[in-house]
Amino acid sequence: MFNEEGTKKLLQLIVSWQQVFNNSPEKFELSTEFIAEDGVFYKEKVEKQVLLSKLSNLENLCREALEREMLLVHFGI
Repeated sequence: MFNEEGTKKLLQLIVSWQQVFNNSPEKFELSTEFIAEDGVFYKEKVEKQVLLSKLSNLENLCREALEREMLLVHFGI
């Protein structure tokens, strides 16, 4: 659960990620998980515009929560 302070920090992170990914190639891979026992990084193929759209939606949700003085609740990533 994100209170006002947590939502503000999340918003700052999202804005920073948007700046990073604005400069990325149109398609790229991200490491999504590390399995220590296997020593393996799992990778996921990502389309820049899809990721930026999702980040924009999340940014809007954070801004709305702050404006309405609401909490953000998440159930994991």
